[in-house]
Amino acid sequence: MLLCMGPIFQGLPIGLSESHDAIDRVRPNLIEVRTGSGARELLSNVEGRFTENLGQFGEGAGSFYCMGEPLSVALGPGWVSYQHRDDAAQEGVMIRVDFEGADPVEPVGLSPTSYPTNFLKGNDPDRWVIGARSYGQVRYESLWDGIDLQYRFESGMLKYDFIVEPFADISQIRMQYQGHNSLLLDEATGDLIIR
Repeated sequence: MLLCMGPIFQGLPIGLSESHDAIDRVRPNLIEVRTGSGARELLSNVEGRFTENLGQFGEGAGSFYCMGEPLSVALGPGWVSYQHRDDAAQEGVMIRVDFEGADPVEPVGLSPTSYPTNFLKGNDPDRWVIGARSYGQVRYESLWDGIDLQYRFESGMLKYDFIVEPFADISQIRMQYQGHNSLLLDEATGDLIIR
């Protein structure tokens, strides 16, 4: 069974739980993300590939990264994060989604691109990253028992799919959000509003 979730913020209410730590309120009301056209516009500005992190994005920055303006996405073991930058205001916000009850599996790159990417920062060759591979898809295999999670690009949009084996229990799919003020469901449109 394949559960297609459409644009990346679509379908997030599955197993929805909120974190209420003080860290979640660092940047209240900086942005409002909806699953409708606003989210689609942000997500269409993310580059259409997942680049492996060989240290160029720093420790703890995830295994793969998609750069974009103003939104970038990082994928790490058992989590994904969305960073929204406002360079003019020199502000930003990060929303992190942890996969509750999941195995903290490392995401795996699929569909490699034909070219590597090099990151030459400064004039110290020891800080350079040469040959970082990029992929068209990233998969979390067996994130939950019988359930994989795959991120991909379709028609220029970042999307994700839950790939569910027969008889697997989809109630295992739970996501915890951090770095927001509130999660609301617009009952008229079905949009998830993240503030």
